Formats: sequence, structure tokens, C-alpha cells
Amino acid sequence: MKLQARARVEIPAGIEPVYDLAVDLATFPRMLQAQGPIPGIARIEMEPGATPAPGARRRVSLTDGSSIGEEILALTRPTRHHYRWLEPPKPPRSSQRRRDLLLDHLAAYR
Repeated sequence: MKLQARARVEIPAGIEPVYDLAVDLATFPRMLQAQGPIPGIARIEMEPGATPAPGARRRVSLTDGSSIGEEILALTRPTRHHYRWLEPPKPPRSSQRRRDLLLDHLAAYR
């Protein structure tokens, strides 16, 4: 399954400062917060010795305690920030907990 997402928003500022803010690792937790069962970003760390550039890898820690690896594919100021997940994300914890509770409930009737 291939998943793609695109977003567009009008911001009354120059494109370069907005891009710099949007790709700053320290900004991600403020910009991508948890929404319902979908976890937000707690922090992002580059692999030791790596800097944000194509081919670099980083670890994204999510607010539900899980994490996911990413590889930067393109970073072209001020128009492109393209990356891929190195492994699929885990299901949201709330969904996983509901499934576990349902399985426990069903097991009680066997």
C-alpha cells in the first residue's frame, strides 16, 4: 500500500523563513501534535554524525511511546522536504488497547 499526503496553507510570510521553520527538527513537536488516536511527534533525532540532507536517517519518537525511522530523500530549500518511513508505523495505541480489551472479553466466554 502506498500512502501519500500533501498539504497547503497560506502563511503571510516569506517562503524561506517558513520553510526553515517547517523543517527544523525542534519545531516538529509543535507542528505535528496528536490528533485523536493518531500520535504526535515528541522529538526527532538525526543518527549520530548525520545532518539533515538527502540520504540521512533520523528517528522520530511519537507521543504514544512508539518510534519510526525515516530517511530524507530530498531537501531543497525553500520548496521540497521529501522523506520515507523505514518501517511501517504501529497502530495507534488506543486502537491496539481496544482490540486487546475485546480479545480479553471474548476469551472470557470460551
